[in-house]
Amino acid sequence: MVALQEIAAYLDRLLGAKAYSERFPESNGLKITVNDEVKKVGVAVCLSNEVIGKAVAAGVDLLLTHHASWERIEFSLKFKKHLELEKNAINLYVAHECLDAHSEPSPSVLLAKQLGVEVEGTLADDYGVYGNCGKSFGQLKEGLGKLQGAKLETWNNSEDIGKVAVVAGGGGRDTSWLNEAFRLGCKTYVTGEALMFTKLFAKESGMNLLLAGHLATERLSMERLVKILEQELKVKAKFIEEEAVG
Repeated sequence: MVALQEIAAYLDRLLGAKAYSERFPESNGLKITVNDEVKKVGVAVCLSNEVIGKAVAAGVDLLLTHHASWERIEFSLKFKKHLELEKNAINLYVAHECLDAHSEPSPSVLLAKQLGVEVEGTLADDYGVYGNCGKSFGQLKEGLGKLQGAKLETWNNSEDIGKVAVVAGGGGRDTSWLNEAFRLGCKTYVTGEALMFTKLFAKESGMNLLLAGHLATERLSMERLVKILEQELKVKAKFIEEEAVG
């Protein structure tokens, strides 16, 4: 058993959450405190009803998620989810922007390493990374396809993959990030999901684009946090599986 505040303080230090909590108060740091002691931590990508149900069934005392339940996106669902956690005495810690911009357990960094990208810099507000990769387009596609829950969409718009930009999650929802990658010399862009405009920008600029699903590209980071919590705080932790809807 570990004190909740000890775990929260550790995550704050590890992820630098305080630097993001003022700008993004909904999605960085400890959000629900209903239980002072933690026997088991549940770790997941989304704060979904499915995850909450599985956390309750598993006897979790603290739920650590990458995604918050944002009021501007989920409206009244946010309050229903928070009430369900409180009713079941489950604390909530959210690590979104602070994790995305982190240097090691961030989704983009871990995904880049898995794909064999040699990171040389950051982009997309520090949420993504880029660098050289000695693989072909086909090999990158094959590597992404091995991600659990991957739903591949790929566009081979150039024979030369050049430098590769990796922005896990929703990194294809803003064409300005693709343009930034393009200006940095990247000819290939890897992310989870993208808009039609993103796909069109990639096509017309000649950039290769590979999508593998929002959840599939971010789960590596949360799985890594499970190991960190177990090793550093000696608390029982488990990754909670959920349906990959995107």
